[in-house]
Amino acid sequence: MYFINLLKKAFQSLKPISMAALLVAFMQSGCLIQDDHDDHDHGAHMDAVGLVIKDAAFKEVFRVFEGKTDDTLYAPSEGTSDHYTITFLEKDLSEVPEAELEGKTLAWDIADTSLFSIWQHEGEEGGFEFHFKGKGKTGSTTIVFKVMHGDHADFKTPAIAVVVSGLNEQ
Repeated sequence: MYFINLLKKAFQSLKPISMAALLVAFMQSGCLIQDDHDDHDHGAHMDAVGLVIKDAAFKEVFRVFEGKTDDTLYAPSEGTSDHYTITFLEKDLSEVPEAELEGKTLAWDIADTSLFSIWQHEGEEGGFEFHFKGKGKTGSTTIVFKVMHGDHADFKTPAIAVVVSGLNEQ
């Protein structure tokens, strides 16, 4: 409590212009602390606003655009799914060029990891191709896909519904 009273007295004695300068300095120092990824080119950030997931036959099985989707993903309760590839969409619905994906990796957060996982071929970890791998249970959960650029996400989907079921139940 003593510290809070001391701060109140200090702030009350400051003039409004000094207070503004102090606030700006504080905000800048906070940005410097939080911005711990200044060792790379900020121009290399990806400007995707959506993604498309295609199966091994390059048929679209899922789409999210500008944070909206009505689609659901399906994962097998046993074994491994078909091979899936993710491409990213720009505002005009064209695909993000592969060059913009250089230095970026795919990551994900699965709400209920007891139902399924993501499996990638050895040596392709972090790439934009994957399989769902069932864990012997059925149910529903969600997944969020992210494109990582160093320690932060350049792109993140909303939570996407995933139904985990037997092959004949889909």
